[in-house]
Amino acid sequence: MNNAVTSAGHKYYLITEQQIASLKHDAIYTTNFEIAMGIVIGALLSFIILSMLELRNLEEKITPSVIISIILFSWLSLLDLTTRSRSEETWQDIKQQSEDISEKKQKKGTP
Repeated sequence: MNNAVTSAGHKYYLITEQQIASLKHDAIYTTNFEIAMGIVIGALLSFIILSMLELRNLEEKITPSVIISIILFSWLSLLDLTTRSRSEETWQDIKQQSEDISEKKQKKGTP
């Protein structure tokens, strides 16, 4: 029994409603963080291209936008990694609980 309750070659994990809600919540936030990072990169590239067309005060315009974009991107990346880490911890808990139940059933001799 490898990390799950198995039956006929299929793995079944024992999961609570709270864990399902937590995983759904984390998936939604991860998607939103990735979308926001894409928007930040797109806005930065658009601003750089538009600034290059004017050619006046190029450094004065690009430098602050690059710094702000790097800060925003770093913050969103940190939030994304934190959410993914929390989601991974939830999955590890689910696998551990399923494994514990499988071991108890094996000791009792129940399939």
